[in-house]
Amino acid sequence: MFKKLIHRLQGYHPTLVGLCAFLLSLVLRNFPETTHQIYRNRLFSGFRWVHDAIFGYLPFPIITAVFIAGTTVAIYVFITRRHFYRPFYRPILNILGILITWFYITWGFNYSATDVKTMLELEPTSLSADQKTRLLNTSLGFAQAARMLSDTNAFFHSDAADLLPAIHSSVREELRRIGFETPGNVTMRRISEAGWLRRIGISGIYLPFSGEAHADASYLPLRSWFIMAHEYSHGYGITTEGECDFIAFMALKNSGVPELEYAAWFEMANSVRMPRYDSLAFDSLPAFFTRDLDTLRADIMKYPPWFGNAANYTNDFYLKINGIEEGIASYNLLPSYFIATGYTQANQE
Repeated sequence: MFKKLIHRLQGYHPTLVGLCAFLLSLVLRNFPETTHQIYRNRLFSGFRWVHDAIFGYLPFPIITAVFIAGTTVAIYVFITRRHFYRPFYRPILNILGILITWFYITWGFNYSATDVKTMLELEPTSLSADQKTRLLNTSLGFAQAARMLSDTNAFFHSDAADLLPAIHSSVREELRRIGFETPGNVTMRRISEAGWLRRIGISGIYLPFSGEAHADASYLPLRSWFIMAHEYSHGYGITTEGECDFIAFMALKNSGVPELEYAAWFEMANSVRMPRYDSLAFDSLPAFFTRDLDTLRADIMKYPPWFGNAANYTNDFYLKINGIEEGIASYNLLPSYFIATGYTQANQE
């Protein structure tokens, strides 16, 4: 019986390796400190250094080359090695196995390592109405101050990439302050100028398969700056969406660049006033905030989604299977993380 099982599994080695990688990630969740020291600070850091040293200066996204190479190999196998895809589901399972293995080796085991919340000893909780009100007022106050020092034309009419070096530097500095290493030099690819990426429900994405961060280039700078900071955080091994938002906020807030500071506080204020906090009435929002918010809303209307909420369902499943219990709700945790740091009053800054 055992021999029959071994015989049936012949030809499925990539599938089995992928399954073992996933199971190992489950085991490693019980040893976050060990995973942090061995995987994140050594194996992942080594991958980052080597990858960025070799591919960091390519003028095109690596994923393009990966797609072309993969398609070429698939066509070659189809023409010359037909026994490789019989039965028909074997190559599908094996390709998934290869992708899963590569995903965990190059980035995915970070899900099992120590997170930002633990490093900073934060205990995010649901916010009271009073906390929400104070945080909103704090955010709007700092946003207004930063806006007065900013070139407001840059919010909607500049090239968002102009501030990319400042964003990258600020994210790395914030991660180091917390205690995370920032090996290599993560490459940011601004793609999809026509907005197709955001139309499928993705504003930005870090791809472990290419080792590069990607951001939809159709967003207005005021929104794009925060997206790029978020994706840089992923590139250096931060996994939880709420924690990437927190890193992005803190990095832009402390960047010393008024435009980026405004983007940070604008994002925070917008997070507090979203419909999920419908217990508050915000009838007296300042004109500058509502005007900029309306501009961003008008931009969103230009790019209606192609597949409804399909991307949200997929992302929610992906996050939960990797141990993020909140799923896509983790995107809503920025205010809670910030309050947990103790910044509840404007005069505490």
